[in-house]
Amino acid sequence: MNRGRGRGGPSPRGRGRGIRRDPVRSHPYQHSASTRPGPTRPAHHPFDLWQAEEIFPQAAPPPDDEGMAKALAARHAELVIDSALQSQLGDHFSRVTTALDNIIALQSHGDVPFIDKIRPVGSHRMGTPIRGDMTYQVVVVFKSWPTEVHLETICNKLKQDVENAYLDSGSKRTVTSSADKSSFTVASGLSSVQCLAAYQPESWLEPAKTDQIPLKDIEQALKEVERSRWCDEHITHPSTRMLIRLLSDLRQRITGFTHLTPWMATLLAHKAAVLPGRRDALQVAQAFRRLLHCLSAGLFLADNAGISDPIETPTVTVHRPLGFNRQEELCCAAQTLLRLLSHGAHREILALDQDCSGVDFQSTMNCGGIIVNPSVCVFDQDAAAPSKSDS
Repeated sequence: MNRGRGRGGPSPRGRGRGIRRDPVRSHPYQHSASTRPGPTRPAHHPFDLWQAEEIFPQAAPPPDDEGMAKALAARHAELVIDSALQSQLGDHFSRVTTALDNIIALQSHGDVPFIDKIRPVGSHRMGTPIRGDMTYQVVVVFKSWPTEVHLETICNKLKQDVENAYLDSGSKRTVTSSADKSSFTVASGLSSVQCLAAYQPESWLEPAKTDQIPLKDIEQALKEVERSRWCDEHITHPSTRMLIRLLSDLRQRITGFTHLTPWMATLLAHKAAVLPGRRDALQVAQAFRRLLHCLSAGLFLADNAGISDPIETPTVTVHRPLGFNRQEELCCAAQTLLRLLSHGAHREILALDQDCSGVDFQSTMNCGGIIVNPSVCVFDQDAAAPSKSDS
């Protein structure tokens, strides 16, 4: 037997190579920063009944969703912003954007960097705001890296121009403004326009000075522009917009759903309403039921494929920022709502009745004589942490 020979023949670098062993298996909940991480388990897709309908045909007639569809439409009507308030916000937004356009055209604001363009973003741009959301978001892209002083200067200039615009139209309205490290807001009454500052550097390795806007805020503003473009192309069906509003309502009322960000809710509603290979979206009642089915099956749990972020690399999932505790709380909340929905408690879920507005979905509930127990989280942070013997 010759030394220095491994299983695959002689070593290219001499003796002592032998068979290469697998690295040490890491803990399933451990995120190692090592350059040689352990083998990872492939992400899997949770079971989706709507995509496996041909393989698993229904043995019983499908549930009658007519009552739930009417309840969803009624709740959606309550969530839509009043037409008078919507008109007031639209008028204020028009005056602010007109003032910004004038600043861009004149380019005469002293030492402040020139503005390249403005891009409306957010729920109002997408057409999915809910009652109480009276802030229109706009991304202001500068031609050079702005500072907090620059934002405050433009904010004061914008406030003065908007006040003059109201006076010229014969309307005496109080205009207020405020600025922070990465944005500025111009408000009038209940309506406000938030301007997020952005800049596209020639190189992302360009260091930021101490008085400039942090790079993470710049990147977040540019992401909002990319998300708005994606929504313009894909969020086109009325049932998808309706489902986004209903999911935004759940985010405000139900524990577990509060962990969802607006971007997560948008992608989740789009996945639930649009089936792969079909051009038409599902009816809102079917999409609402499928949304709860996907979350209950673990769509946003660890080791699941989840939903790929369309503006990031394909390997980045949208639920990645959620920790294990929040992922399980969301899954348990969806499982509880799905049980209630199967027993006809859609009015309690949507808080349509006055006595249902304060329902605690984390306690035992009685649905027409049927006791529904909420799902309980089992993830233990202390047990999941790697011990010293594992390291």
